[in-house]
Amino acid sequence: MSKPSRPFTVQALRAENAALRARLDEAEAMLQAISVREMGALVVEGDADPQRFALEGLDAEQRRFRDEMLARGVEAMIAVDTEGRITSLNAAAERLYGVRAVDVRGRELTAMFTRHWPSPEGEAAAWTALRGQGEWHGEYLQRTPQGREFHVESSMSLLRDSHGDIIGHLSVLRDITERHKAEVALRRNEALFSTIIEQAPGGVYVVDAQFRVAAMNAETRPYFAAVQPLIGRDFDEALEIVWGLEVGRQIATIFRHTLAT
Repeated sequence: MSKPSRPFTVQALRAENAALRARLDEAEAMLQAISVREMGALVVEGDADPQRFALEGLDAEQRRFRDEMLARGVEAMIAVDTEGRITSLNAAAERLYGVRAVDVRGRELTAMFTRHWPSPEGEAAAWTALRGQGEWHGEYLQRTPQGREFHVESSMSLLRDSHGDIIGHLSVLRDITERHKAEVALRRNEALFSTIIEQAPGGVYVVDAQFRVAAMNAETRPYFAAVQPLIGRDFDEALEIVWGLEVGRQIATIFRHTLAT
């Protein structure tokens, strides 16, 4: 077994996961400002009334504005027709999949990637939601023809023409591979941490950086039976309930000194 490059701490993993989420969520403002409502239309929303720009038949200024807004999009956007053929994609999608729009437009989506769902039931539920509600949001694994694999967070929306007929769907895709790895590692290490605590030969309890009871093994719980709720409780309060006000405060002072130093 290889030696870990850094010591395991649940807090460190949680902090890393939070940082990944923050970076991946930076694009939310863009998604709120730009939404594709139907094939061939870009709607830019702001404080004033939304401005609608058709993707075809634009004048030069509108095309410049559209291209600029799409180019700024962090999220990959791919539109396909009802036969699964690629009709459009933005620059973010080109960067994510290492393709050029001119080379893949008109080809089946498998020219860019294939979907690998967590389960057959999950796949069926996604398409049922898309057909019935017009949209779906979730996660799955993608594999490119070159063998590259990554986890994505996807939002799919039906595309309709001016008569309301379905002409395809739009996928907004975000690469969450690093976040997925962090979450898997966090779950694995939290499970290991819990196992170590439960199998410890003596009483063990864990106090977090906010001085709250974070965990406690079976051997210790009877001593804190009078403290309800226990997990998440301020440790000062728990000690005062168990030992009384004066002794509880003395013990808490020792623990706080240890935590601080």
